[in-house]
Amino acid sequence: MASLPAQDLEPGECGLFLWTVREPHQLIFFRKADSAAADGIIADKRTRLSAVAERGTIFGQFLTDVDYRSEAGQTVTISLVPGEQVEDGQRTKSAEIRVRTVDGWETIIPASGLTACMPADAGY
Repeated sequence: MASLPAQDLEPGECGLFLWTVREPHQLIFFRKADSAAADGIIADKRTRLSAVAERGTIFGQFLTDVDYRSEAGQTVTISLVPGEQVEDGQRTKSAEIRVRTVDGWETIIPASGLTACMPADAGY
């Protein structure tokens, strides 16, 4: 499976990172808290996703259940179960990525992840 490149957060920014559970662990989803757009790996290709519905409980700066749509019309649903707090963020206890193609086929990808924030006073 392909992987997204390393993602950077500027001071004060927060992001949601999801990796595959299966080794080797690949970064397959990333979204910044101040954006409805996300990047994901769909069918081994980097794909831009747009949030179309958000529900669930608060998980950092995100909600636990979010539906996205790709430019190709695929539906991607991210479902998270919040886990333990860590410094400047929170881990997922579990996470699942469901990809539904335009013709109805669905793939479920188990994932693990976290929300993380770069402190506003962080210097580079």
